[in-house]
Formats: sequence, structure tokens, C-alpha cells
Amino acid sequence: MEITDTKVVNSDNTNDGTAGDIFLLCSNRLTGVLEDEAIRDILCRDEVLEEKKQALIDESLKNGSRDNITVVLINSNFPHQKWDSHIEKS
Repeated sequence: MEITDTKVVNSDNTNDGTAGDIFLLCSNRLTGVLEDEAIRDILCRDEVLEEKKQALIDESLKNGSRDNITVVLINSNFPHQKWDSHIEKS
């Protein structure tokens, strides 16, 4: 899932990153009850990651999720780069 200024989209490109990107890893207990726009609005708030994470969980519970909500937020602080994910054999 990739969140842009206007929408949330699924992304299969895992090699690009820009400083300030927030990566969301979550269970379907979150995405199954919250609309993409609600997730985007929370992630775009001027809050620390812990507050955003808790807001996502709280909104998910308010909208009918019952338990086992998993949310991991990662704030990237790296310059635009390609991640090299190969393994060198010696």
C-alpha cells in the first residue's frame, strides 16, 4: 500500500523510497474496516508515529474490528535511493 497526497494505492514496487515516507504494515483487521482515505488522513497528521499507530487502532475498533489489530509504522529517513536486495556469494 502506498499513500500519496491524494490516495492510497497498493504498491508492488518495494525498491524505491524517499525521505519521510511512512511504511504501514498491518493486518486485515485494520484495512478491512477502515477506508483508504481514513488511513491516509491519520498517517498525514502532524503527530509522532506512536500517536498515529494508536489512532489507527482506535478508529479500527470504533468501526467494528474486535481484536488482533496489528499495526507497524516505519518512518524512512533515507534519501531517494534504490535498495539493493541481492545476496553476494563468495
